[in-house]
Formats: sequence, structure tokens, C-alpha cells
Amino acid sequence: MTYGYASSAPSLTLNLTPEQRAAGRELAKRLHFTQSRGAAAGEGSLSRLISAIAQHAQDTNPRNTAGRLAWTRRVRPDTRWRDHTMVMIDDDLIPMLTTVAKYAGHTRHTGPTERIGEGSANALIASIVQAAIDLGPDVIAKRMRWLAN
Repeated sequence: MTYGYASSAPSLTLNLTPEQRAAGRELAKRLHFTQSRGAAAGEGSLSRLISAIAQHAQDTNPRNTAGRLAWTRRVRPDTRWRDHTMVMIDDDLIPMLTTVAKYAGHTRHTGPTERIGEGSANALIASIVQAAIDLGPDVIAKRMRWLAN
């Protein structure tokens, strides 16, 4: 199975540990990307954070966004047991997100031959949330405050 792929529209399937998922939500909350309704209102929204990254790339330039995320190449995400995580994102933004991932140095090394070398949204997002675990969400929120503007 290939991760970081478009699944039933409009969602993206990622492969994250429970700790990475929780760290991603905490990071999203610190950047003010929160749920706006329902039982989870006010909690961090990983979907909104990921959409904001892709939207920034669409509004500016994927290379610009990737340059701001270049530090993620030095992060090694936890590779133990992971779980499928569905995030809601506009289908039009998924190619932008994979382009940012490729320019930031996160490419596929496995999967169908024709997809090897493409950008891996899963690797990019896993690196960001792993950094929030390793360094703390406040540190990563400061690195990513450009996204909240």
C-alpha cells in the first residue's frame, strides 16, 4: 500500500504513530489551526495545518514553501508501528503538497515503479510532527509561524 496518496475525496491517508498524530494536533493548535465545530471544537486540526502548507505553496511558490521546510530533512520520524490517519484536504491541494515534499527532499523510495522519486506527503508531515515530539511544539510553532500569517 502506498501512503500519502489521495483516497476517497477529499481526504489524504497518512501513516503516523499515535504520538505523531497527537503532536501534529498540538502543533496545529499552537499555530491557531483549530477545529471550528463539533465535539472537537478548539482542538488542533491536522487537516487545517496540512491544507495551510499546501495553500501557502499554491499562493506563493512550492519551492518557497519547501525552502521554509528544508529543516525537515534532518528529522528522522519514528518508524515503529503506525496507524492510518485520514485528513481532510481539498483534492486540488494534494499535488501541491507532494510537490512541496519533493522540493523539500522527501521522496518516495518504495511503491509502484512509476511513483518512486515523487514527493512523499507522508514523509514531509511525519517529519514535521516528529520534530514537534523531539523539540517540542513551541519550538516548531516558532519555525512555522510564517504559515499562520
